[in-house]
Amino acid sequence: MAALSEIIMKISLVFVLLLVPVFVKAESAITCHADIIENSAVFLIDNPLGDDDWEWNSSNTPDNSMEYRWKVRLGKGTLPNQCNWSKYEFGLSHFKFPNSKAGKGTLQELLRSSYATVWETHYENNSSSSSVISGNVKVGVYENQILLGTQDADTINLLFTDKPNLAEISAFLPGKDIEYSCITEINYY
Repeated sequence: MAALSEIIMKISLVFVLLLVPVFVKAESAITCHADIIENSAVFLIDNPLGDDDWEWNSSNTPDNSMEYRWKVRLGKGTLPNQCNWSKYEFGLSHFKFPNSKAGKGTLQELLRSSYATVWETHYENNSSSSSVISGNVKVGVYENQILLGTQDADTINLLFTDKPNLAEISAFLPGKDIEYSCITEINYY
């Protein structure tokens, strides 16, 4: 296990690099990682699609539809199917609104044109609805992964007061006809 100072330095570096697009193609199965250190939460998930050739607000996407989403769902339990998932989730989504100008560029440019926040999700009768809640969420590209996290004390308190031990990090990319997820234990330091 790395020393606490090494982990804090790594998390600080990751937050500094949020605006730097550094990406390589992933060659293996999707992996993810989750670390909580005091007022820093960092969640990483592989992105096997690379950094270039992203399009958003496509003419093929109906208005008021989600084109992209990366999110973190938190829970307590021993196995994913025996987990009590929190009603709070956080991440980034990109919706195509009416009269939106089509965009094309790097993944980092797509992320900058999208909305990162915390939302409260309600599940009922095999369907769900979500309400946006104020939260300070950062999203970026770090090496070959998408980084979702926060260094905001209020957001940390909202999401982690109950000390969830599992995180499901997922990507829903209908603009690329891809959906994937990964479940990992949350490391607290």
